[in-house]
Amino acid sequence: MDTGNAPAAGGFFAPIREQSARRRERRELDRRIPQLRREEETLLRDLGEAALEAGVTAEGIEHAQAARLTLTEADGAARQQESEAAQIQARRETTVQRQAAEMEPVQAALDAALKVAAETKAAEARARDEIKALDAATLAAEAEITAKQRIIEGASTEIPRLEEQVRLLAEEHTAAEAEFSALDEAAAAIRQRAEELTAAAAVAEREFHAAKREVDAAASSGKSEEEIRALRRTRDEKQHTYELARQAERRAAEEAKEAGSRHETLAKRRADLLTKTERAKAEAERRQAEAEHAREALPDPAQLGLAADHTYLVFAAEFTLSPNNLNAMAHRTGGRDPIRTGNGFAFEGE
Repeated sequence: MDTGNAPAAGGFFAPIREQSARRRERRELDRRIPQLRREEETLLRDLGEAALEAGVTAEGIEHAQAARLTLTEADGAARQQESEAAQIQARRETTVQRQAAEMEPVQAALDAALKVAAETKAAEARARDEIKALDAATLAAEAEITAKQRIIEGASTEIPRLEEQVRLLAEEHTAAEAEFSALDEAAAAIRQRAEELTAAAAVAEREFHAAKREVDAAASSGKSEEEIRALRRTRDEKQHTYELARQAERRAAEEAKEAGSRHETLAKRRADLLTKTERAKAEAERRQAEAEHAREALPDPAQLGLAADHTYLVFAAEFTLSPNNLNAMAHRTGGRDPIRTGNGFAFEGE
């Protein structure tokens, strides 16, 4: 973060590094002064010994004085350097302290800006997580709406088909009822005719056996041949009538059996048609109820939009709005720009 008050080169720590270098120079000077004094003492001692051995001469004294002067000058120069180093060190320490004092508000502003940036980043991360959750909830709601719309659309096409199926089944059941009634009447007539034929066959059988007995009796009673032939013709006629009656009885019994089978089949078909009709009605009612329930459960898209806008307003109030955030939020809310108000933020048109 550039505050505009930072040094152009070296950064904020350049004065500290410069102060450390000057301290090292001063320590080096402090270390060299005792060494120079020891060298002076050694030189004086050596000169004194040499003077004792060789005798004191004017030249020797001059050399000694010159060496003494050299050492004195060196010591003065060292002391002058030490004084200058102390003055420089004092000025540098003053400069460092002044720069440090000047840097305190800058550093405080930098720390505050970093803190705000961290808080903004955390708030933006929370906002992104909330937006992801909202997107997931929106997708789930849209999937639910799609499913319910499919139920409604399916019911709108299926219910008419089921109603048509109920109508056709009802017509078929009505026709089966009429056929069943007609067959019931025909079966009753067949049964009555069969009973009549059975009775007629019984009568023909009795008459045949009576005629047969008469023929047998005539043969033993001495009746004429003519009478016996007449009785035999009567017997044969009765026998033929009896056989025809039995055949008619058997045919009537077969017809009655066949009518009973048709009656039973039609009764079963009628029951199946009734069951199918009831099932189709129940299915139509169930699909109708499903469609009604789906219509009632459909969320209002306008309410979903208001909920999304409210969520984005809460996000906007949680962190400092950057241009990127504003652009992203405006894009997600249909291109409307957030506007700062007395109570937070709102969108254009609200």
